[in-house]
Amino acid sequence: MQHVRRSPEEIAANRARYEEHQRKGLEFAPKALPAPSPLPAPPVDAVRVVHQEVIPGGWYWSTRIKRGETLRIAQQQGFSTVTLVAWNAAETSERLNLPDTVKMQWTTALSKGRVIFSDISQDLLDYCRKAADAEGLLARCAFVLAAADRLTGVADASVDAVTTRSVLIYVKDKAAALREFYRVLKPGGRVSLFEPINVLMSAADPDRFSGYDVTPVRALAAKVQAVYESIQPPGVDPMIDFDDRDLVRHTRNAGFPDIDLELRVSVKARKQPIPWEQFLRTSGNPLVPTFGDALDRSLSQQEAAEFTSYLRPLVETGAGLERRAVAYLTAAKE
Repeated sequence: MQHVRRSPEEIAANRARYEEHQRKGLEFAPKALPAPSPLPAPPVDAVRVVHQEVIPGGWYWSTRIKRGETLRIAQQQGFSTVTLVAWNAAETSERLNLPDTVKMQWTTALSKGRVIFSDISQDLLDYCRKAADAEGLLARCAFVLAAADRLTGVADASVDAVTTRSVLIYVKDKAAALREFYRVLKPGGRVSLFEPINVLMSAADPDRFSGYDVTPVRALAAKVQAVYESIQPPGVDPMIDFDDRDLVRHTRNAGFPDIDLELRVSVKARKQPIPWEQFLRTSGNPLVPTFGDALDRSLSQQEAAEFTSYLRPLVETGAGLERRAVAYLTAAKE
């Protein structure tokens, strides 16, 4: 990593820019904070409480939450927000990072909000509606059937934040989607995106298939790979036609003046071992066939047996490279 030295003038300019953002934030800060919600959270049975602790204001605390456990944050007095950073212990690139999405915490207070769920799938929206209804939150939700690059049904300057996870990777016109995000945001609104950067996830190495060294069966692997490339041509399909620099460029061109992007690239010497039958039923994404289907489409019975005989031990022992590349982007609208 190269350390970038900044001159005193650059440091002073950055400080002035920070103070200007702070000043603008304070201009929009509410003059009176809302009262606490009159509806208390459901009580927790004392026998189910694993640990309980009071954290002083301005202090910090850390813990490890196991699958099935629940973290409850209760604020007994005051109106300030809580800064929370959480990682998936098994995959640290999966995280909840509130400091990234609530940078100006002096203008924010805990209160009830309203969420607009937007998707191109009516089935998914119906599922979200049922889930919200089951939680008693339906009155605080809206559901819009629309594509990310054409958010019809969402008015100009009507939302405070836009969040997506692995959405733009399915959108061909990513520039149009970023323009739509900018359009629906209020002044001071923020966008927070997570996107896999597939072009960086696998090196252009013909000796590797899905991270496994297939040098002895390279010709067979190429036939299987050709099935996927016929469906999602490299450099053409939306999933593999962009990188982190394109995300910044589209965001900037959409009108966002303040942009932060963090690129995380990891390479691990071994993959997670997978039972062969499970591997046959997996696919890289919802738009391509499973590995088993691709095998049937591309290889003869004899070729499939040869390819399976070589690849199966690698898959079941995890003898392959695991590559991941993801981008976290946040931007603010003036």
